[in-house]
Amino acid sequence: MSHAVSPNAPISDELPEGVQRDTMDVDVLIVGGGAAGLACAYQAAVDIEKHNQDIQAGKKTGAEIKDPMIVVLEKGSEIGAHSFSGAVLNPKALQELIPNFKELGCPLDAEVTEDPPSLGHESDPGARHVLGPAGAESPPLESDLAGARRQ
Repeated sequence: MSHAVSPNAPISDELPEGVQRDTMDVDVLIVGGGAAGLACAYQAAVDIEKHNQDIQAGKKTGAEIKDPMIVVLEKGSEIGAHSFSGAVLNPKALQELIPNFKELGCPLDAEVTEDPPSLGHESDPGARHVLGPAGAESPPLESDLAGARRQ
């Protein structure tokens, strides 16, 4: 048996009997633990830290944000589960966000020093890196796949 709900029916804030809704107060809530969500969380933390330093130094008036709660919601089993499975990436955006990412131990398996012409990155040779979980085998490059198709 289905129950149709009229689009004009009033919306109730009441929960069914026995159902409780948990709540959590946060300063920043980000939905999605992919590259953009993680970059947003990182940048929010950096901006809050700078805000607090500026207030302490007298460069800015206002209140410090003590112990900021930055939450990233991800539907996958772990952060980045749907987007960080290993890839060849151009690290320009990562360098802008975290200039010392290599020194901090970013899990780069190998640096790509040249692209096959089929990838079309002639304007920026040598700018891509292979990113994957520590100890994981790097994904095949397009040149490896092209050779395998010919065989």
